[in-house]
Amino acid sequence: MSSNSLLYKYRFEILLFFVLIFSFGSKLYRLEVPKTYYFDEVYYAFTAQEMAKGNKHAWQNTGYPPEDFAYEWTHPPLGKELSALGIKIFGDNAFGWRFFQAFFGGLGALLIYLVAKNLFLSKGVGLIAAVLYSLDSFLFVLSRITMVDIFMVDFLLLASLFVIKYARSRKKRDYSRAPRCRLNGAVYTYGYFLPESLFFLSITMKSANRIQKTAHTLNRLQI
Repeated sequence: MSSNSLLYKYRFEILLFFVLIFSFGSKLYRLEVPKTYYFDEVYYAFTAQEMAKGNKHAWQNTGYPPEDFAYEWTHPPLGKELSALGIKIFGDNAFGWRFFQAFFGGLGALLIYLVAKNLFLSKGVGLIAAVLYSLDSFLFVLSRITMVDIFMVDFLLLASLFVIKYARSRKKRDYSRAPRCRLNGAVYTYGYFLPESLFFLSITMKSANRIQKTAHTLNRLQI
């Protein structure tokens, strides 16, 4: 097979590779600027720093923070713990505070590609979705600040991907995959760093139970 044939065959994958390079690169470039807190980092970055130090007040609504700072006590705390992990790996600096936000922001381009490709059964549509995601200014900002919203975006995209894949298997009457719809609820569990996620989790788990019961019923009736 000629090189031109290979390039044509994998053209979407090659283009996606460059989109992902841009997505990750744009999120990581000069991530350490500014070197000081801005906007809600006085809550999230500060709390992540205290978590990295093992300060129990970062998890509990006790203690008194320094003047002009505040502990971000929203539970469960996964998003802030990811920021604390970044501090552990890269040091207590602006890059360390924001690294995992930038990583998840870049990863979102791949996730939305998979969502769109599976939803529309088209690699081209998936590629367009990834490009639009990579150029979105709001997602760009959320990927470069120590907050937790970008984590929620990725987990919602991943949960949506599982829903689409389950719906495709349901359409093919593959009832053996019914229990896998619970994985969707598990993804929401991993997205529990925001209180709103608990609401979505409860709805998702109830829906998963109903879908599974319906699938088993249809399977028994051989419909």
